[in-house]
Amino acid sequence: MLQYFAQGACQAMEDAVCLSHMLGSHPDDHAAALEHYQQRFPRTARVQLMSRAIGEHIYHPAGEHARLRNAIMRAKNSEDCYRDLAWLYGGTGLGG
Repeated sequence: MLQYFAQGACQAMEDAVCLSHMLGSHPDDHAAALEHYQQRFPRTARVQLMSRAIGEHIYHPAGEHARLRNAIMRAKNSEDCYRDLAWLYGGTGLGG
């Protein structure tokens, strides 16, 4: 995990919770538990991609790119920010 989304430890904890749930659901079939654990991949990939985007477009832009970032950020209100992050903070991270 890149540092820009501050999700390294959070994703590790979600991984541990999800893996324990899967092992508990399939106590005699670890292969099945690991197969079901793969439901984490899309979420962790999204976190990683979003973190990269935050680094490129929020933390490190310059010139016109920075002016565009500032205009976009000024146009957002708190509700927009909450809505943008609901996928990350609005669930259990266990997938579905």
